[in-house]
Amino acid sequence: MKPADRFIEAATAPLADSNAELHLAAQHELRERIDSSQEAALLAAATRLDGRQKNRWIPGLLILMGVISLLIIGQALTQYLALKTAYEVFNMGRPSSKPAFSTSHLSSDQKLLLFGDLSRSGRSERWKALWDSRPEYPPYFANYVGHHISEYGALPPDFLENATKIDPDNGWYWALAAASEAKGNAVMTRPSPADREAGMASTWSIVDPVKHSTALDLLEQAVSKPRITSYRKVMVEQQLRLLPKRTDYLSQFSVYSWLNDNISFGGSLRPVSELIAAEAERCKTEGDLEGYRKVQSSHKALSMVWVQDSPYLVDALVSKVYSIAPVRNLRDAASALALAGEAEVYQEIDDRLNPGVRKRRKQSDLAHDLERLAQRKGGALSAMSLPMISRQSFQPVPFREDEITPARRAEHALFGRAASLATWLLLGLSLAAISLIRPQAQLGPLSRRLRNLFLPADWAWIIGLGLMFPVLWHLLVAQFSPLAAHHWNMSFSAFILPGVQFGATALMMIITPLVVIRWRMKVRMPFIQFHHPNRWLAWLAVVSATLAIPVLGALPYIESAELLFLSLTALFLGFPLLWLIGVAFKSIYRSRHRALASRVIVDSLIPTYCIGMILSLLSVPLFHIAEKQWMRHDHIGEISSEEASFSRYEYRVTEQLKAELLEELSELP
Repeated sequence: MKPADRFIEAATAPLADSNAELHLAAQHELRERIDSSQEAALLAAATRLDGRQKNRWIPGLLILMGVISLLIIGQALTQYLALKTAYEVFNMGRPSSKPAFSTSHLSSDQKLLLFGDLSRSGRSERWKALWDSRPEYPPYFANYVGHHISEYGALPPDFLENATKIDPDNGWYWALAAASEAKGNAVMTRPSPADREAGMASTWSIVDPVKHSTALDLLEQAVSKPRITSYRKVMVEQQLRLLPKRTDYLSQFSVYSWLNDNISFGGSLRPVSELIAAEAERCKTEGDLEGYRKVQSSHKALSMVWVQDSPYLVDALVSKVYSIAPVRNLRDAASALALAGEAEVYQEIDDRLNPGVRKRRKQSDLAHDLERLAQRKGGALSAMSLPMISRQSFQPVPFREDEITPARRAEHALFGRAASLATWLLLGLSLAAISLIRPQAQLGPLSRRLRNLFLPADWAWIIGLGLMFPVLWHLLVAQFSPLAAHHWNMSFSAFILPGVQFGATALMMIITPLVVIRWRMKVRMPFIQFHHPNRWLAWLAVVSATLAIPVLGALPYIESAELLFLSLTALFLGFPLLWLIGVAFKSIYRSRHRALASRVIVDSLIPTYCIGMILSLLSVPLFHIAEKQWMRHDHIGEISSEEASFSRYEYRVTEQLKAELLEELSELP
């Protein structure tokens, strides 16, 4: 028997008994393509086929890929649902009936301290349950009062009676009573923007003098008490100790949702600031020196307390507004009462604490440098928040690059998780596509038989060069080199740079196996005349996707290279994409004499893409481990009960702002 006939018999033997028609068609197909002059290669191939069975490892590979997919996708879905719950709480702006994080580690008393009684409807009713658990404990009562005012805009029933019984030496309750009495009783007339810029005060008119007098009496009682505190800091410190620690980047948002759900209710004392301003206006108009002295004393005492009692930055900013708002009216009253020295002090404080719009717009060099550092080297979230937070104090609180690096790296690791899942999806779609457009189904048994000619060395080339090389190249350049996207804030390139580096890797994992399979077919089946046109275009597509990762990674080091960046992105990724689209169309409309080659390639790509999907999925937990590690090093963004605030950096800024305000307010007459 001739070597060619010997090979044809070995290649089509499994079809002889199962389907005579396919058996004849397969023999005819091979006779048209075999180069019978390569006798040694034909005999060697026939011998290999005689001893080869079906590739039983491929179904097992598909099952393994499915199991791993279910496990990884299930974990990702769990995180997505937790994040969705946190997002809903964050955006509703009202109490949630369901915690955004697991509370299985908390006792019933601890849950009550964190959330109130979630079975009750309404914010105040939730927190009344906490007060009912310890009716004699002032912080719980004060917490309930604050939430009641936040929900209803009014004091709870028997308010002062309960305050006198529970916490008689705390003037905060009497200040709240004064605010309740003064609410809506003073009408403000604003000056024009130009006049405000020039330092003109708003004017006030009192609606009901009796209510005004009652509110002033309550205010005097408040400042006469030994202390004035809302116990906000006490409550925040106790509650933050119970919040779960951040384990990865997404887990912090459930904590943020709790903070958002339990944000400050400092707005309840705004009418007191208006009351002081209106009383100063009255004293100016009526020449009442005694009334002026009383309201002046109340303003200074309350201003200091407002600032000291602020646990969050937003509380400190609200306190700043309440303290500054009456200053111009007190200045004008002092001037009208011939107290020129005091009027001058008020004017100086107003100039420093209430600068005009033009002055506020000016940034110090340090603030500008911090903003630039955050935008280039911080995380996407910190690039938005840190500059804004740093501007709230008069002297910006500095932060270093090594402090903001962990958050940036954690964000990139999270992006890596998402990109790995996207790569898994792209490979899966590619697998589905090639399965649907496989040419000439009758060639399937023959092409799978020819696939058996691949030796372990061939599969090593296909998997090693086609899949492992893209993965290792990505690790080398996009993870462990100075050209990696994670050296930069993702929003600095509008997320394009990390997307390009992961996208190029995905393209390499799709294109390179196809090119390598063509090469190994030529090596292992030289006697079959497969037609592979334009091989150089295929390799050029691989090289283009390969170079995209380092070349684009170098561009952020070049100033003002945005246009070059976009142009090279389109060039390096556009060509492989166009080539891939062209191959797909050719596969659909391929002529008959190319069908067998296409079928062998497709049947070889199926297990290859399965392995690529497994590699993509296995990288998800690796990126997750890196994300957790970087989050453990993110101290500046940590939520801590020792430095109680939205983050340690916000706590630093809050303390800086409070110190600056207290220094200024201590000079009040």
